Amino acid sequence: MKRGLGRAKALGAMGSILTLLAGFSMALSVSMALPAAIIGLIGLVLFLAWAPIGIMGVMLIVAALNYVSDETGEPKIFSNALCFATAYIVGLLPLAFLWSFPTMPALEPDVRGLASRAALILAWAALLVSSCFLWRSFALVAQKTGVRRFFKAGLLYIVGAALGGPAGGIVYWGGAAIIHLMAVVLTIVAFLSLPEAIPSPREGSAP
Repeated sequence: MKRGLGRAKALGAMGSILTLLAGFSMALSVSMALPAAIIGLIGLVLFLAWAPIGIMGVMLIVAALNYVSDETGEPKIFSNALCFATAYIVGLLPLAFLWSFPTMPALEPDVRGLASRAALILAWAALLVSSCFLWRSFALVAQKTGVRRFFKAGLLYIVGAALGGPAGGIVYWGGAAIIHLMAVVLTIVAFLSLPEAIPSPREGSAP
């Protein structure tokens, strides 16, 4: 096995697992950030817990894609991965602002509500953009390695992000969470399915 692909398998799987854990923590913090100030403070603590886990997971995925980029000779795999990570981190900034509201009791309720909606919209937009860049990177990985699961996982990330908009409602958010879970699991399987060597153009694709 090529050293780079072996590292890509390990780093990609570990990074995906960390993003899955961060997703569960984020869902819990969202549910606790809305009802009241004291619960919002707990939500802020949870945000400070899951955000670093999510960033670490994303960085591991980017590192894995960098190895795949080097092995395949396709620099766009890594460049799109960097854009994905940048948009992901940018999307955390409005969420940090949102969860800081319990520490700013002087804000008027109308101002707080407007700022909350704006923060959620900005975070959702950044998440959608990051998902698009991740799909572009995954699509190239699928093309170069023959592991079609990357392409499918990238599409699921986009669909999940699109359904998770702030105006979607509980049904859409629940569907988005399920689709995101499927995407992460498929990503883990895809990284573990990387071939021992880059297939030649004449070789068939993996499922």
